Amino acid sequence: MIPRSLPVVDQPYPDESLFGFVLRMCQRNRLAGMTWLLGQLGRRSVTQLGEADERAIAHLFGADPVAIERLVVRGRWVDGTQHHWAFGHQLTRPYLLRLTRPQWCPLCLANGGYARAAWEFQLSTACHLHGVTLADQCSGCGRRQRWQRTSLYSCGCGASLSDARAERAPDAALEISAWIARRLDGDATAPTERVAMTPVGPWSILAHGLSLDGGMRLLYAAGLRRDAGHRVGPGEARAGLTTLECRDACVRGVARLAVIQHAPSEEERRHLRELLHLPALSAIAADGLERADRQLVRSLLEVGLGVPTSKGRFAGGRDNAQLELPGV
Repeated sequence: MIPRSLPVVDQPYPDESLFGFVLRMCQRNRLAGMTWLLGQLGRRSVTQLGEADERAIAHLFGADPVAIERLVVRGRWVDGTQHHWAFGHQLTRPYLLRLTRPQWCPLCLANGGYARAAWEFQLSTACHLHGVTLADQCSGCGRRQRWQRTSLYSCGCGASLSDARAERAPDAALEISAWIARRLDGDATAPTERVAMTPVGPWSILAHGLSLDGGMRLLYAAGLRRDAGHRVGPGEARAGLTTLECRDACVRGVARLAVIQHAPSEEERRHLRELLHLPALSAIAADGLERADRQLVRSLLEVGLGVPTSKGRFAGGRDNAQLELPGV
């Protein structure tokens, strides 16, 4: 049976994480966070929550069920592959999300803020409002955090999560995080917080028109390898990268893609072919969600890197036009 509503009720922010909303409201009601909620709903883990539980959460905290539903990330199997639908976007790779290992902006939490939906995307590694790298480890005990904790603002060891180091984010990581936030339309709902820390660089030009799924897959393919000797094994992208590892991959990916955009020499092409994950790029060219995703990656391969693509594999009768790479 769904418990009665709590004394303190509220609506989630339009760009708030669902689990962050739950922790925030539990704290306002002086309850034991996610552990209390799971006990009320008869669940052992946040991964077991379903549609009936979403209605219960809305009832408990006095929220509009439609507002709660908007924050839910849903998974579904499509042709043998697990896809997710998150905040209006389809994602074809589970590793593009980080649903059980939250990250946060220490400055947002220090000001009594809330957990933003954009932070649930693996390559969103910076706060586009404060310009700092997100944290995923407690400064007190060093543990990576989970949603199944008591407070939104503190670790189980008692340390405040706002005490985590807040260092200036690299421009590339900040640019990507701002791009993700804009695609989610979250920053449009908080005009008083708009700090406009959104540098315009090579990624903003290249990513114009790409789907959220296609853009993040492209960044993974371009930046996951640390160097030419790094061989990415099966499942490495799925291994639960830390925020810093993802941030560094973003920086490498943007730098490498920028070289392709500016007419690389044949020597640079050879080096880039060793650095980029060509099978991952080929996969986007073959099955990218949007035509723009497939066309751009095909141009990166053929025009930028000099890698011929199989017409038999990629044609499909859908994408005959060649997309020009900016600067190439």
